[in-house]
Amino acid sequence: MKTVFLLGADDAAGRRVAVDLCLRGMRVFVGVSCVATSSQPAQTPQLALLEVNPRSDASLARAAALIADAAGGIDMLVLNCVGAAPTGTILDGLDYAAIADAYDAQTLSPLRAVHHFLPLLRAGAGKRICYVTTCEGCNNLCDDTRDYGAHLSRAALNMQARILFNRLRPEGFTFRLYCRDSDAPDHLQGAYAAEYFLRDRCYYPEEDYIHNDENRLVLRDGHARELPW
Repeated sequence: MKTVFLLGADDAAGRRVAVDLCLRGMRVFVGVSCVATSSQPAQTPQLALLEVNPRSDASLARAAALIADAAGGIDMLVLNCVGAAPTGTILDGLDYAAIADAYDAQTLSPLRAVHHFLPLLRAGAGKRICYVTTCEGCNNLCDDTRDYGAHLSRAALNMQARILFNRLRPEGFTFRLYCRDSDAPDHLQGAYAAEYFLRDRCYYPEEDYIHNDENRLVLRDGHARELPW
């Protein structure tokens, strides 16, 4: 059985991804802000909840140690970092503290998780890093001026994934970026993500480079469409 650590199931998308990965036969460790809340996915023999603060190196290190003891390694790391303080409309009173908070929650937190879980990924067989993100971090797709702190941090998250791809792809790592539909009802948030994260896509030398998702960094939505970003 393959093993995955999912950081962030405190929203509808994260909960859906966690459950769908279990339904597809994965053993899933889920990092949540509070295990006791009723909004978390139910624990099962395949799904274990861990209380994790993604802004804390110590908390992430404890989670990685617990999973290392239980499973030895992981095959997939899924990053769904949420919880940034909201910001209003840009230029209508800039809130630099909120921008810094969004950057810490949505850019630095996933980078911390990669740092602590990379040894477990190297010990596993899958070596796949997945991000759940939004289209507001894409220059070509953002069409509003609100919540600019989250938008700025998501754009930085895209570059983080790019640089990690450059560094880790030669070691055999693969990456998945999934763009959730923020306007969809809760039960459809993250509906295609688990299938996309688990599927190998065009991993054949004879395939045209532009159709080979393993050798490019690609952002796809819930309809499997590649998005310009």
